[in-house]
Amino acid sequence: DRAAAAEQMQDAIATAEALERPFDLAFAYTWAAMFESQDRNFAGAAEHAGRAMEISQRHGFDGWLAAGAMQLGVAQAGLGDAPQALALVGGTLPAWQASGAELNIVFFLGGLAEAHHAAGHNEQALETVDRAIAHAEQHGEHWYDAELYRRRGEWRVQQAGAASANAGAAEGEADLRRAIEIAREQGARRFELRAALGLAHALAAVGDRAGAVPVLREALQPFPTATDNIDQREAAALLAELAA
Repeated sequence: DRAAAAEQMQDAIATAEALERPFDLAFAYTWAAMFESQDRNFAGAAEHAGRAMEISQRHGFDGWLAAGAMQLGVAQAGLGDAPQALALVGGTLPAWQASGAELNIVFFLGGLAEAHHAAGHNEQALETVDRAIAHAEQHGEHWYDAELYRRRGEWRVQQAGAASANAGAAEGEADLRRAIEIAREQGARRFELRAALGLAHALAAVGDRAGAVPVLREALQPFPTATDNIDQREAAALLAELAA
């Protein structure tokens, strides 16, 4: 329920503001940035991350300053500003890990991979995703697995181009199917829908429209008719195009 989640996020910020606790407010804005990035509202994420950094800098909250910088980097990757994203995430993540922090490393590595991809560093993007998947296995932080496999699948398919028999295309399709499977097991419907959208694009690109349609229909089924998020709108539009 996106609307309920957004309301709770705003309540958290309002509560921190009412209590006049800068530490809590930096915490709330950092998580609000992550929420907006997950919703693909990268401009909103950048705004929240900037606020978290401003508060953290003013009060000497080094940990939240680093987290805010990486959240801003993830948002900038989503907005297409690869140099800024690489500087923020790539420049902050090593120190964050050196401090002993491990939570959400998979998310930040995913953002770093996006930044490399946006910059045209395709091999580094794939290597960074592989690193994130390995980290998830090592530390048991699997909540972001579906998104990592989706990214790797989409990028492998893109690199393979129109050669549907290419090993990279087959590996990419397998990654996308794995992403759908993981998301379904975890009940992560948005992640499932994104992976299904990626798989449908891949199938349609090689002429398998008949295979793409049921993938989208199944992933869209749990969502209400009203399209309240960008993933749902894109999936519904592609389904209408393929089913026409």
